[in-house]
Amino acid sequence: MVLGYTVNHLFQHPVENVINAHRKSYNERKEICEVKQVEDEHEVDGLHYLKWTITSLNPFPSIIRKMGGMDEPKMHSEEELWIDRPNRRHWLRHHNISFENSMVSQKNSTLVPDPHNPEWTCFEQAGAVDMGKLGFVGKALELLYKNVMEKEVRQQIALMESILEKKL
Repeated sequence: MVLGYTVNHLFQHPVENVINAHRKSYNERKEICEVKQVEDEHEVDGLHYLKWTITSLNPFPSIIRKMGGMDEPKMHSEEELWIDRPNRRHWLRHHNISFENSMVSQKNSTLVPDPHNPEWTCFEQAGAVDMGKLGFVGKALELLYKNVMEKEVRQQIALMESILEKKL
């Protein structure tokens, strides 16, 4: 079974400022241990590609870690960012590297100017988690981790809003 969610938010700030706040938010989050940029490619027609790896604390309680075969204190994930500068569109893809044999976790986000006010930003994130390889235990863990992912995106939105307000 795969569980998913979608979160939408309207930032009252330009898309370029919102994406910068997203990148700065990693420095402010307690569960993030390290963010390391691994690629930075400029392409033709105004496209720009960035990729970084993120090391964070494992959010699962120790008993669940043992049951799910994820008994490591830290998790590693990868985030990719595509920037279309001429059209002011940004796409993010975040997925786990750790525990790939036990789970697949992915978040896809878009940040685009609001069609009614181009100085505001429409943010949408769709996420999904699949732990079906773990059987019945995996189904319970999926529900837990889906809730963790939803909570994280809402906290990150609040943190990004805070970062954006400080700039004003």
